[in-house]
Amino acid sequence: MEKVTYVKNVIRAVILCLAVISLVILSGCTNRQNALSSENSDVEVPEKETEREQSDEMTIYDFETQEIYAQRGENRIYGVIYIPQGNEEKMPTVIFSHGFGGTHSVGTQYAEALAREGYVVYCFDFCGGSPDSRSDGSTLEMSLFTERDDLEAVIDMIQELDYVDSDNLFLMGTSQGGAVSAITAAANQEEIRGDGALISCIYSVRACK
Repeated sequence: MEKVTYVKNVIRAVILCLAVISLVILSGCTNRQNALSSENSDVEVPEKETEREQSDEMTIYDFETQEIYAQRGENRIYGVIYIPQGNEEKMPTVIFSHGFGGTHSVGTQYAEALAREGYVVYCFDFCGGSPDSRSDGSTLEMSLFTERDDLEAVIDMIQELDYVDSDNLFLMGTSQGGAVSAITAAANQEEIRGDGALISCIYSVRACK
């Protein structure tokens, strides 16, 4: 009987100790959480502050469009230029080349997005590039090399514009326009500024001086 009572007392003591230990642990966790909450309420999170600063520094530009022509021999090359407003400095410029059977309008979505970021963008029709082309020339006379000549004529014209930064001129194209951008860059090695360009027959971006 005494042995049973002893065992019961031991069990009660163990349970009591465990209960006390649990309360101490829980109390410590609660105090730590309260302390952290208090610290966090007094300290601004750096990442959020950085995001706010970056958001404040971002500029979205309005832009206007103009129809302008380049000239290759007797052929006039029609195009539309997108010009960001409110920037008094010379601006980086992108020349967009459409694919086979396309027109300058293929580049509209790219041009509008880039112009809002501060890039001048010129989208043009290759001579004979499609039945809907507004440039001179016949589709029967068009080739990859005549389109290269068109693009070189466009580059010459664009570099003469007062608001264009000739040291930051980029070639961009889709489908056959990507191939034309690539061979034009290769044929003008002295004007190539960057090596880190993405070039393919599907999509092309190339930086030139």
